[in-house]
Amino acid sequence: MERYTFIQRYFYQIAAKACINATKIITISQFSKNQIQSCLHIPDNHIVVCYEGINDVYLEPVFNMSKEEA
Repeated sequence: MERYTFIQRYFYQIAAKACINATKIITISQFSKNQIQSCLHIPDNHIVVCYEGINDVYLEPVFNMSKEEA
């Protein structure tokens, strides 16, 4: 049997109330969306998955260095 601390139970209660009262819930993965739905019984249309991304600026090399210079 799992035992949760007072802080864990309190956080769950606050998070559950916030999710139930929210118009939309934004999460970063399908897995977390499924967990929210199964634990809190939130309708599918109230949860939106917004995957993490990266700006194209960060994909460019910072500097060009040949293998001989390294």
